[in-house]
Amino acid sequence: MTMTDSGFRTIPAERIPVGPWPLDAPLTWPDRPDTLAATLAVVAEIGERFILSVADAARGSMPANGLPADGLTADGLPADGLTDADLSRGIADRGRDVGTDEDRVATVLYLHSYAYRVAAPMLAAWVLHGRIPDVSAANLSLRFNAIGRPQDVTMRVPRVYALPGDSMTDAEVVPVADLAGAAIEVLLTRHLLPLMTRLRPFGKLGLPVAKGSVASQIGAALSFIDAQSAAPWQTVSRIALEFLERTTAEIAGQGVSGDMQLQQAGEREGVIFRRGTCCLIYRVPDKGYCGGCPLRTRDELLETWEARLLARPTTGLVTSRGRVPPAD
Repeated sequence: MTMTDSGFRTIPAERIPVGPWPLDAPLTWPDRPDTLAATLAVVAEIGERFILSVADAARGSMPANGLPADGLTADGLPADGLTDADLSRGIADRGRDVGTDEDRVATVLYLHSYAYRVAAPMLAAWVLHGRIPDVSAANLSLRFNAIGRPQDVTMRVPRVYALPGDSMTDAEVVPVADLAGAAIEVLLTRHLLPLMTRLRPFGKLGLPVAKGSVASQIGAALSFIDAQSAAPWQTVSRIALEFLERTTAEIAGQGVSGDMQLQQAGEREGVIFRRGTCCLIYRVPDKGYCGGCPLRTRDELLETWEARLLARPTTGLVTSRGRVPPAD
């Protein structure tokens, strides 16, 4: 591993065949679906927390002209309209679910669940298709379950940021040359960072813990995408490194967003994220330390990571066109 000026430890450049950091050769996605619906259907095959829907005009949540409806939609609460009471209820639900009465811990876990659920489908669409669905707060509606997690996430307008020349017949496509910049804008600037700021007083969260909570869920989602998809780990790592390097000031908990670790066990290899700050999960009864906890020793982490790498599926992975059925 090497250390960059910003303090983010990266995979050695020579292990990334397409070029050293910073990127000197663009990633390409030659095999992409023709529609947003097909794109999101592929993304959803990675897991239930990767499901991203588009509002149905027939149910009144989005009129036929494609513009979002005002106020509450049929698909849940508008993400940019969550009240303090909504946040308090969600935090209490998360705390009750895990059995903690510490507001600080419950607030962190609420932020974890929220950040992962919003970031995961966007990151998967980026890795698999080079497309950035608009997951800004103004464009999402959320339906929360009884334990304070976003159960359903719905785009109010089918809008996607994509490279020039990309097109989808059922979506507004905004051409951009900088996919990472678009991802940072819609996910962080226009959604998770304002939410993080609002949540901090609820649990008296220090800035490093709050920032690290956002970074960790982005890293965790990318690790899961690497485990469940057929995308080369080099693609996942390049996207992770560019996103996290460029957002050090925004989501680096203690000057380090985390480590994107390349793990190898026999012929298997993949990337796993280790967060740079504690997530406080050890304070939850019977939970212990998380798999990427910076409080654990290097040997403990390596043992956990090797076990996780060996547990990853080797068949039935999700490609840009969907999950390949396991061989008989």
